[in-house]
This record gives sequence, structure tokens and C-alpha cells, in this order.
Amino acid sequence: MFYKIKNSQLEEIGKREILERDVQRLVEANLDLLFGLEFVDTELSIENVRFDTLAFDKESNAPIIIEFKKTFEKSLFDQGLEYLNILFSRKADFTITLHKKIGISPDPDKISWENAKVIFVGNRFSERQKRAVSFQGLPIELWSFEWLENDFFKIDRETLVKEASLSEFAKSIGSEAIAIEKVRREIKEYDRDYHRKDANPKIWELFEKVESGVKDFGDFEVRYRKLYICFYGKKSFFVVKLLKSKLQVEFGKEKDAGIFKEIKGVHDITSKQWNHAFMFEVESEKDLDSLLFILKKASEIL
Repeated sequence: MFYKIKNSQLEEIGKREILERDVQRLVEANLDLLFGLEFVDTELSIENVRFDTLAFDKESNAPIIIEFKKTFEKSLFDQGLEYLNILFSRKADFTITLHKKIGISPDPDKISWENAKVIFVGNRFSERQKRAVSFQGLPIELWSFEWLENDFFKIDRETLVKEASLSEFAKSIGSEAIAIEKVRREIKEYDRDYHRKDANPKIWELFEKVESGVKDFGDFEVRYRKLYICFYGKKSFFVVKLLKSKLQVEFGKEKDAGIFKEIKGVHDITSKQWNHAFMFEVESEKDLDSLLFILKKASEIL
């Protein structure tokens, strides 16, 4: 519950009566702030299925499907699985939409489909729904929201604990086994060991020192991608590429040119149209102080 203080007394703030479309419009208008995503299209129909919102994650180079409901009555597992199967079986259709709306390359092979996911935004989710979504490890996220009478809006990602038993979902899993396997073939997960085992030991040591150094700047989620490692706050903070003889660190946006462009060693990579606009290379420990100085500035404007 939320309360406001009035004359040293607490008064409960009620929840605002809303329509699903109100939430959808609000979230679509604030996708970058809430999820670090770029809006692509609304009410998109493919294979007679309507997707509430199609977004794009520049950091992971992947499409994101978002579905809105005040409450979800049907199986989230089944709905999410259906959306993912359509996404992967109709890549060309989604790519054309991305190209027309936001200028993404019309070549489906240029998109990192393994990073695609489905986000459900709802007023509440049952514990069974959370267990069902987490059980098979599919790329599905649940986000719950509250919209109060004074126009305070709160949205949080639900924690999914993989504690469901096989018997609890055996029936639905049995009927969807082929669809699940098709999705799993598309989804590829990368972790710390994937990057460490192929890295030059000297370069990996430099990476760990960068990782340790930025801990003082805040709490950041580390996302392991095929070609790089991303440090993520509310949005992408910086990206590290482990090359044979150096680290390549990408950060900042084009609007931040006044902050970074004149710093020695910073390269402008705006023309590449990657997720970040600037790059700094670390070849030895002597470069670390300069990098951490730069990343400290980047964290302050994140």
C-alpha cells in the first residue's frame, strides 16, 4: 500500500481505475526510460495474432514483444511460447517492420534473434504463473505495475524462482514439447565462462580490473552476449569487447559529445550507428585510470 502524509496522519492512496490501453500508451511513450528500448510499432498483426507492442533493444540487437493486461487469465507460458514461435518462424516479416519503422537493416541475418524476448506487463501475476514461466527457462519476463490516484506509476520486474516440479506442468509441457524445442534452438545463452575460456589471460585480467573498478559507481547488471559483455543500469552503461591484445570499451551517446570528445584517447564511433557513440581502448594497466575516469563520467549521466 502507498500512503501520503497529511497533518502527521497517513492517508492511503488508492489505485486509479485504468484501461489496458492507458497502460500501453504510457509505457510505449516511455520505453527508453523504463526498459531501455526503442518503440517500433503498436497493434502489429502477423499470422492473425496481434502483438500489443513491438520494440527493439539496440544493446542486444534484438526485437522485443510486449503484451499488456490488467490481469492475465490464460496461460502466460502458452502465450509467450506462441509469440516466440511466430517471431522465429516469421523473421522476414518482423525484419521488414523494423526496417520500415526504425531503419534497421532489411537482412534478417543482421539481427541477433537469440536475444529476442517477450515481456508481459500486468497488474498482478499469480505464483503459479511465475513458476510456469520460469520452469522452462524461456526468454519471458513478467513486469507488474501500480497506477495510483495521484498519478504515481510504479513498475517492477517479477523475480522468477525455478522451483516448480515437473509433474505440475507435465501436461502442458508434453503438448508443447515440439514448440519448446523450436524456441530453444533459436535461443543461445552466453555466460562468463564463454568469454573467459577464449580470452587472452592478460586481457581477461584487465577486464576483471575494469569490472572491479566500476563497482564503486553503482550496481550494474552484467549481460553476456556473443561478441561482448554489457554493463547495464537503467539502460546500457558500457560495452566491453575482449580483443586479442586489448579491451575495446564503448560508452556514451551522441548527445554526450561535449563531455567525451575532447578527452585524450576517446574515439568517436557515431558513424558506425552502434548502441554507443564513443570508444576507448585499454592495452595495459596504464590505461585503466583514464578509462575509469571516463566511465565515472558516463555513470553520472546514465
